[in-house]
Amino acid sequence: MTPYRIAQFEPQKDQKGFLARWWYKRRQRLEAKINKNVATSAKFLDRMRPGWQRWVITETLDPTSGFHDVLGQLCGAAERGKWLGALGREAWAGFSCVLPWRAKYYRAAWIREIESRPTRR
Repeated sequence: MTPYRIAQFEPQKDQKGFLARWWYKRRQRLEAKINKNVATSAKFLDRMRPGWQRWVITETLDPTSGFHDVLGQLCGAAERGKWLGALGREAWAGFSCVLPWRAKYYRAAWIREIESRPTRR
């Protein structure tokens, strides 16, 4: 009787290329969606609080935190709920980062949005 062995899976070259292309396209779609959400949220802030970008510290910006995300830095945790209640679904999406692995994309999008503005502190 031969001993039981687990078959080793060796992906073919074209499969490696397929997976790499799939992940690349997925990341591009995710970044485009996040950039759109952040731009919509920034337009909302422009309407509600002009000059908001001067008060956001990009070095400590953390989209997963209630205190160090954009709304947390602008109005604190106590006022955060009032602002989120006034937001539409699309604008709210730029502030919501519930998955930690998406935080780096949200942070990069917010920093690009803030640095593209003419006025800084």
